Amino acid sequence: MVLALARWIGGCFAVLLLTRLLRGLLLHLSRSRKNGITEFVVRLFTSMLLPIGWLAVLVCGWDALPMAGLADQVIYAVSRLLAVVLIARLINRVVLRLADGALRGMEHPLITFEMLIGFSPMLRTVV
Repeated sequence: MVLALARWIGGCFAVLLLTRLLRGLLLHLSRSRKNGITEFVVRLFTSMLLPIGWLAVLVCGWDALPMAGLADQVIYAVSRLLAVVLIARLINRVVLRLADGALRGMEHPLITFEMLIGFSPMLRTVV
């Protein structure tokens, strides 16, 4: 029980530290490109790393508990499902942002942002 708690606390601090360091490094590198989309993708990517890291820490801490059985399988399945949902949300946001940038660059009177909002459910089903 103490090992699981130590893994969980140590893992949470490590995830927080690593995501902050990685975010700072990637933002520094993206600022040199002077591209708003790159900075947006870096911010989204690093914001998704934190919950995914916490899920990994939860699973790692759960492995240290002296339990076995159906609860292990449930925790693993739920954590995998949550990770897939988080990754799908990340991809959806990036695709919508790229599509928005492409539509704004066209400057056609018939193409508006409302069209993208109308098509966004269909874009989400692709992922």
